[in-house]
Amino acid sequence: MSSRKYPSGSEKRKRKKQGDEFIQTQRGALDKFLKSNFTAPRNSNNELAIVPMEEEEPNVGNSEEDEPNIEENNVSGPQNPTATSDANAQPATVDEPSFYTHDIFYPRHWDNFDNKERDILVEKGPIREEGLEFPLDDASRHFSYVHYHRKLSNGEVVKEAKYFSIILDCTPDVSHQEQMTLLVRCVNLSYGKINIEEYFLGFLKVDDTFGLGIFNILIDVMESFGLNVNDIRGQGYDSGSNMKGKHQGVQKRLLDINPRALYMPCACHSLNLTLCDMEKSCGKAITFFGIVQRIYVLFSGSTKRWNVLLKHVPSSTVKPLSNTRWESRIKRVIAIRYQAPEIRSALYEIRHAKEPKDISDEKGLFDVLGSFEFLLSMVISHDILFSVNKVSKKLQAPTMCIDSTLDLIQGMMEYFEKYRNEGFSVCLNIAKDIANDMGVNASFPVKRKVVRKKRFDESS
Repeated sequence: MSSRKYPSGSEKRKRKKQGDEFIQTQRGALDKFLKSNFTAPRNSNNELAIVPMEEEEPNVGNSEEDEPNIEENNVSGPQNPTATSDANAQPATVDEPSFYTHDIFYPRHWDNFDNKERDILVEKGPIREEGLEFPLDDASRHFSYVHYHRKLSNGEVVKEAKYFSIILDCTPDVSHQEQMTLLVRCVNLSYGKINIEEYFLGFLKVDDTFGLGIFNILIDVMESFGLNVNDIRGQGYDSGSNMKGKHQGVQKRLLDINPRALYMPCACHSLNLTLCDMEKSCGKAITFFGIVQRIYVLFSGSTKRWNVLLKHVPSSTVKPLSNTRWESRIKRVIAIRYQAPEIRSALYEIRHAKEPKDISDEKGLFDVLGSFEFLLSMVISHDILFSVNKVSKKLQAPTMCIDSTLDLIQGMMEYFEKYRNEGFSVCLNIAKDIANDMGVNASFPVKRKVVRKKRFDESS
């Protein structure tokens, strides 16, 4: 067995020859994967001069010190002059003019682009033809080249109307940031007829919720939209002290600049505040809505308890209370008003809880729903919220008419006057019927009369 560690020179030459033959067989194998979209003609003046490299004799004697690299010879060796000429000729084709057999700006040809065509399209951008007449569709509408560059027409319509009113509303978002909504109400004359329309201008982040901070933000936004503050003829805000304040509110600061910007409080917000004050002035109402919220928290705290609720109440489940819109609480009260027996049955089914807090909440709510006082509060709250919600929805309707809305408000006031005299007896009868269906004693709890014992020195 030979003790040679390295192959001989003859063996190396054989390997190199086999590698060159394999490269020749693979020449042009990638052409079937590439598609040429154009052919650049070659001019005789631009022909490339290919100068072959001088061949070097292979060094056979010093095979151990200078071992030939097959991969390096395959790229730049003398046995592959064609590959060398192609590699040297590639940079020369960059300066040649590009000839395309198709329009690269036509979107239909974009699927067959190579990298060079794609770079040219990204650099120059598609050509936009102007002055074209596009065909009409079935509705006699067509695309126009004027829509290539167009801004929102909200500011243009407001400027054309000259005078306008502003509407502001602030509310915190899910990220606990105060967001102010800015709307403009004006008379739109662009359609040939008079239309009173509202246009949304944007959301504004408010860090300073005092009257001065909101007023400064309003002035900056008006200037950014190119609107004149002196053209404001109306202000519509909520009934917060920072907005309606007579001394430092937003409406007072704007009136100092423009005395014609009359302030009109939001009727929906005023009605909502009326309900809020009614609830805070009555201890029974505070207790009732607290129980409604506790029922939702108990069932929504566990998927198992929620599934038990769905088994007993498949149609309308309990919902959390709204902190802003009090008239919307009618939906929460309806879920209990017409499904009190089913909800009480669900509370009875989940009585075997593991946590002591859950056991206490379940037992307490089960006993409360079985009290006649809670049932009567439920009926009264439903009647009040139902009548107020009807008027509130009418005030927020897009087709709201002032005279019909005033009639509804007057009717609601007359309903409450009548309800004060006759409503309690009617609600009492309804609550008794619900109590009989639930198997609950339809009577108020009787408190024990405290009798103080007489002292021996007191006279009769």
